[in-house]
Amino acid sequence: MSGSLAWLTVLYGVINSIAIHLSKAMQDHGIRLFKKNRDRVIERGYTYSFAHDMRGLFSKKSHIYMWIYLIGVILNQTPIIWGTIATRYGRAPYFTSVFPLGMLVLFIYSKKVMHDHIPKLQLYGITAILAGTVLIGLENILKPYRSNELNYNAAWIVICIFFFFALVGIFISTKIGTPALIGIVFGAIGGVMGSLDPILKDISQEYGVSQISQVSSFFPITTMGWIIFLISLLMGSFSFFITQWAYSLDAKAPLMISFYNTFYLSFPVLLYLIIDSTYHMTILSLFGLFLNIIGVVIISRHVVAVHRERQVHLIRIPVEIPNIE
Repeated sequence: MSGSLAWLTVLYGVINSIAIHLSKAMQDHGIRLFKKNRDRVIERGYTYSFAHDMRGLFSKKSHIYMWIYLIGVILNQTPIIWGTIATRYGRAPYFTSVFPLGMLVLFIYSKKVMHDHIPKLQLYGITAILAGTVLIGLENILKPYRSNELNYNAAWIVICIFFFFALVGIFISTKIGTPALIGIVFGAIGGVMGSLDPILKDISQEYGVSQISQVSSFFPITTMGWIIFLISLLMGSFSFFITQWAYSLDAKAPLMISFYNTFYLSFPVLLYLIIDSTYHMTILSLFGLFLNIIGVVIISRHVVAVHRERQVHLIRIPVEIPNIE
């Protein structure tokens, strides 16, 4: 890991955030256009066939919504690339600290492309996110680098404690069953699991390095490192699964997305304060983190808060939708 190139970790964190949020916006856009096309076909008295649309994907008559959605799906698979490269040059908190910046892209896409109405209050959220991200990003770039080895035992203990409370939280929230509580609990769990993806990649790249060489690599060089790397991939999948499960339980989307982003941003910071003896928070980074969380909460209530009925995925679209009089 090269401290002088830590700015690359921040840069790849920005690219990752833009890719994820643009992916969400494009999938949402594609689904909206699909619904309009489907309803138009049915209103004309025809039977809509999704299979027919799929067969004509590469023809001149292909529907634009198919390409918009598919590009969104492809973008959603790229975080594994950015996370793997980024943690080669800097610690995981550098990568996750700029995650809220991508919400600005989602905001712009929502406003300019989908022509959504954006309340004036959201401008304050955007300003807070931009200011907080700039503060954290600059500090991470300018912070002097000091080589050290992570405290792996402490990391495993913290992660195990998280999973214990995650299981308890899931059990209690599903028993009570209120949409607001489910949104809060599942959002927080999903955010931590999402952040564990780059965190475990960071650990896997350095696990056992001190005994073999003094330079970490893009991919693990020990068996245990590869196991940790593969687990990091599962964390991203679990994060996606937990949010979809929450939607199926009628979770309050604004609450869930707000807590997801907040815990995705804050958990790596808290973890590295424990496992990395050279990682410290300053007043500047604390203020930047506070601004980001405030901005996320404000802007999530409109831009990212997508109601459950809009959470439609291609795998759940019926093959044939007949015209019912």
